[in-house]
Amino acid sequence: MSTSRPYDALRGFIASARQMVAFTGAGISAESGIPTYRGDDGLWNKYDPARFANIDNFFSDPEYYWSFFKEVRYPAISQAVPNRAHTALAQLEQKGALKAVITQNIDGLQQAAGSQKVLELHGNTRRIICLQCRQHQTMEAVHQRLATELPPKCPACGGTLKPDVVFSVKRFPWM
Repeated sequence: MSTSRPYDALRGFIASARQMVAFTGAGISAESGIPTYRGDDGLWNKYDPARFANIDNFFSDPEYYWSFFKEVRYPAISQAVPNRAHTALAQLEQKGALKAVITQNIDGLQQAAGSQKVLELHGNTRRIICLQCRQHQTMEAVHQRLATELPPKCPACGGTLKPDVVFSVKRFPWM
């Protein structure tokens, strides 16, 4: 039976690797206060993903999504700070050991920790884009608009604002 600490094997693996990438998901940001989607306290237990994460519903009922953004998404992400895991990955990148972080997360915490090479598979909710004129808005600016405008409209052209994230589609027969 080994008497080594649980992370000794991982440290050895990292030290001996020539090149690495990290693949992260919701678990890495949970310690920062970002709710996960699944599990006992997951968002999907409180909010229907078919409604808040579906592009057809976003277009047919944008107020539902923007209410969710205002009440749940924005407070969690705006108050979150990178945790030790985010920082450790950024430090590995700075040392040249980590080539990139591939993440499913939409919170931007890996970049806030200092990582430069982040591939966001699902986008980033800190960026909001106008679907008509393509102008970008910050998450903070759109949240301020939500105090008086639901759903928020693009200040430049009055177009539809959408977070720069991937939504699900229910147009295929198997979905």
